Amino acid sequence: MGVPPDGVWGSVTPVSRLALLLGRVLRDALLFVFQAVLLVLVALAMGLRAPLAGILIGFGFVALLVVSLASLSYALALKVRTPQEFGPTINALTMPSMLLSGLMLPMALGPRWLDALSHLMPLRYLVDAVRDAYVGRYATAHMLDGVLVALGLAALAVTVGTRVFRQAGA
Repeated sequence: MGVPPDGVWGSVTPVSRLALLLGRVLRDALLFVFQAVLLVLVALAMGLRAPLAGILIGFGFVALLVVSLASLSYALALKVRTPQEFGPTINALTMPSMLLSGLMLPMALGPRWLDALSHLMPLRYLVDAVRDAYVGRYATAHMLDGVLVALGLAALAVTVGTRVFRQAGA
């Protein structure tokens, strides 16, 4: 018998854990981008005026965000003891993240302490970047921050997801 490739010892399949994770995550990203396209088409029919480049940039941010969140969700799903723990854990993390990202209400409308706290949330930078993209401002600090955070978060999340997949022997 030969020596199996790296990462295959004790696993069920010789496929790399990164490939397994990315297959699932990219399927999710494609589905979410498709849904985003549908929402934007409805918004355009209802009067949304945004440059095509800004809309496409927004789809890119959606794809990167889904890659990040799906990777972390799969990792969490493999770490919780029972399926009943997964939903409440996701809800406990998602709601504060959405509220502090400025997605529902711009943080500039809130108190200063809340605005300062929101800068600790990675999603805040993506929301600000997409807002700039939709008004045609592409060379801004918000856009640079959003791209860097989106890419960094995706890289970190895929790394964590792959590591958890390896540990779980999934």
